[in-house]
Amino acid sequence: MDEMSRCQVPTLIIAGATDNLLRANVADSCNMPDCVLHVSSIAGHETALQDPIGVSTAIDHFMSGRTLSLKKYRERVNRVAVERGHGPVPSSKL
Repeated sequence: MDEMSRCQVPTLIIAGATDNLLRANVADSCNMPDCVLHVSSIAGHETALQDPIGVSTAIDHFMSGRTLSLKKYRERVNRVAVERGHGPVPSSKL
C-alpha cells in the first residue's frame, strides 16, 4: 500500500488545467481517500499567481467545509439512503 492511500488527513490539491502535471495531480487525488481536487481553468503550474481569486476561494471553501471529498460524499449519500429506509449505495453507483 502506498503512503498516499493511507493518508487520513483531509487534503486539498489545487492544480492548473494547463499544467503538465495535471494528470499526476488527478491521479494523486484519486489515491487519497479524503482529498478534494480543485482545477483552475485559467492557470498552469503557477496557480496562486495565475488565479489568485480562484485559489483563495478554493482554500476558503475547503477550510470552511463547503467542499466534499469523494469519501465524504459517499458517506453523506449513504447516511441519507439509510435514513430513508434504503440500504447503502454501492460505490460503483456513486
